[in-house]
Amino acid sequence: LRAGGLPATKARGVPTNRYRPIPGVPKQWHVICPNTFVPGKRNPLVAQYCEQFAPVLPSLFIGSMENPAIVDMTRCGGIPLNKPGIPQRNGIQLGGRAPYAAMPLLFNASEFCIVGSQEEAGPWVALEAMACGVPTIVMADCAWFVAEAFAELERDFGGVRVVPPCAEAIHAAVEDMRGQYEYESIQARAAIVARYERVHDMYDPLD
Repeated sequence: LRAGGLPATKARGVPTNRYRPIPGVPKQWHVICPNTFVPGKRNPLVAQYCEQFAPVLPSLFIGSMENPAIVDMTRCGGIPLNKPGIPQRNGIQLGGRAPYAAMPLLFNASEFCIVGSQEEAGPWVALEAMACGVPTIVMADCAWFVAEAFAELERDFGGVRVVPPCAEAIHAAVEDMRGQYEYESIQARAAIVARYERVHDMYDPLD
């Protein structure tokens, strides 16, 4: 656009008119973990929670499969002793990158969003999940002030938990939010609307 002489600005934020709760969508997955399969995103950490605590519903791990070793570790539940051929109980479903337009539906079809990252610039997926009313969990050691920013949302609104990077802490946070799920869902959405309530205007056609 700029090369053609037109003014262009990159919008930063969550379009809350696109990422929103969708009534009537059944919960098909326990956890959605939308992250590139590389070491810093720590998908196997979230997978270990699924393996160790065996939730009833399956969980969905999606993202660019850049590192085959990380993909394999995620598949086996994040535990190296899980050798090929030994049945796992994690219910993990693996997928590649999902279309942008499908993400609100995938979030709405999940009970929780868990971002295991130690390295993040956003993470936008956590904010987008919360905008959909999905309670979210972020790791306490996530760098670049990410953990601090989400801890602030947790303190002021709820709908998110910042926990140490271990399966037991993730499980405790899940059970805590499950006990008041409707409230946590409402507060997750409220936290993002309060922060980005005008962002969606940048995505709408001008009158």
